[in-house]
Amino acid sequence: DVDMLLHGWVDSAALRRAVLEAVAAGSPTGYLPRLRDPATDRAVRDLRRPVEDACVLVVDGPFLLTDPVGLDAVIHLQVSPGALARALPDDRQWWLAAYRRYLADERPVGRASAVIAYDHPAAPAIACRSGAA
Repeated sequence: DVDMLLHGWVDSAALRRAVLEAVAAGSPTGYLPRLRDPATDRAVRDLRRPVEDACVLVVDGPFLLTDPVGLDAVIHLQVSPGALARALPDDRQWWLAAYRRYLADERPVGRASAVIAYDHPAAPAIACRSGAA
């Protein structure tokens, strides 16, 4: 279901509570370093990690701009539909429709602080900097 992938796959509430807010507040109990295992597509519960002074948090995941979670900067990895089709396993080819809709609805290229051309992961290149985020 494309709608669920775009608007329900990322647990924005958990991301805010267990990661972003915990890091921003310097939570004494720490933050969760990951919420989901990308290989199994299942939720995980890692041990909390302490928030270090002057830490930089990098959040990685698809379709994150469907529900902006208060990110200070966004880097969009721009992949052509052909390259994405070649990279996706057979059981995830239906993600192509979601990606096309994500590009049209969320316009990540215009919203990102930087766009990286990523058709060739071994040779990424800065495509543009927009200053937005």
